[in-house]
Amino acid sequence: MGLDMSLVVKRTYVNDSEWDAQVTNDYNKIINIVDRSNLMRNSEYPIMRVELEVLHWRRFYALHFWFIVNGIKSDLSEHYYYIPRVKLELLVDILDQIVDDNNKASDLLPSDNYDESYYALVTHSRDVLRELLAGIKTEQFLDVSWNVYYVMSY
Repeated sequence: MGLDMSLVVKRTYVNDSEWDAQVTNDYNKIINIVDRSNLMRNSEYPIMRVELEVLHWRRFYALHFWFIVNGIKSDLSEHYYYIPRVKLELLVDILDQIVDDNNKASDLLPSDNYDESYYALVTHSRDVLRELLAGIKTEQFLDVSWNVYYVMSY
């Protein structure tokens, strides 16, 4: 057991008639942005929700604490926490600073252990979030129906 965390992009549809063109288009954009060629494409109809995990962390307590400090509820009965774009941009900025200067890690994303795996998680998370935010900005596929969530479980 331990803390499992993810960042997911999610959209819920009001009826299955929206799936054909719009969902296929948006789904393909998400896959292309995060370059996740190993994702399986769901072809079952009708579908009312599309949810893609774009990041996954295991026991990255420093990042979990950042999400708690930055507005998610600490109620463990909840599992999905909406993360607005401005918070994702703030997180990318913090991760950028740590990648540029490892000495800033203790102030920006405190941890008990600053080893190679910590910095690998920071770098990978920053890279994927950059791709996602750049795709959102250029493709404009995240309208009011699309949301990004932090997901956690123990």
